[in-house]
Amino acid sequence: MPVIKFRSNSTKKGQAAVEMAIFGSIILFVLGALLSYMQNLNDQQYIQMEAFRQAKAKAKPSGTAGSGGSVVYRALEDRRYADTTDNFRKGTPQKLDATARILWSSDNTNPNDLIVFKVNDNEVSVPYKSLVQTVPGGYWAPVVQQPQEVSRNLVFSEQFTKAQNASSIGGTKSSRLQETIHTAIPYKLRKYCTDPSKCTPEQDKDGGMIWDSPQGSYIDADGQYKYSKDAAVTPIIKQKSW
Repeated sequence: MPVIKFRSNSTKKGQAAVEMAIFGSIILFVLGALLSYMQNLNDQQYIQMEAFRQAKAKAKPSGTAGSGGSVVYRALEDRRYADTTDNFRKGTPQKLDATARILWSSDNTNPNDLIVFKVNDNEVSVPYKSLVQTVPGGYWAPVVQQPQEVSRNLVFSEQFTKAQNASSIGGTKSSRLQETIHTAIPYKLRKYCTDPSKCTPEQDKDGGMIWDSPQGSYIDADGQYKYSKDAAVTPIIKQKSW
């Protein structure tokens, strides 16, 4: 004779709790990933348009005579985006990169050829001709290399304090973050021969650095992590109480 078994209500409740915990964590992960993606997309669009505006302004400054010149403007930014799976307000590191090239010239009346890099909050502008080296029958011209992250030092800690008495239960969660990012932007020199009878082609050679400096973290007016070589080397403290 077959034996019929019935599940108790407690078993069903336990299964429902397990399913809720599993699917709840998945939903939080998806929402966190979506939020980070949307924030990255918005910031990337902003930095791209900002690079174009800055390049345009530097190629033909307002009120100047002449026809302007050419500008290569590249913006690099380090950000930390919200991450529901990470530590308290630590965020996930992301890099933004945008380049704009503007040629505003119809003649050579007022050449204004620049190579400009904006690394987080700091900007360096180098006249193109200052890097050119002339030789008999030719010249060496700069070829900017890819930016390099020399080092990234992060110190992070978090603490939770519980406060409880006869009438209430509360707590405070806090975090301390201190980060230094060292970025270097090297360039090489490439030889171009305009008169082969006086000039011999050679391999590229090291030219030097356009940018080579560490930058420290700080918090801006909107509460976002930013980086600058002028930032004080102090921990950023964030906390929440309930």
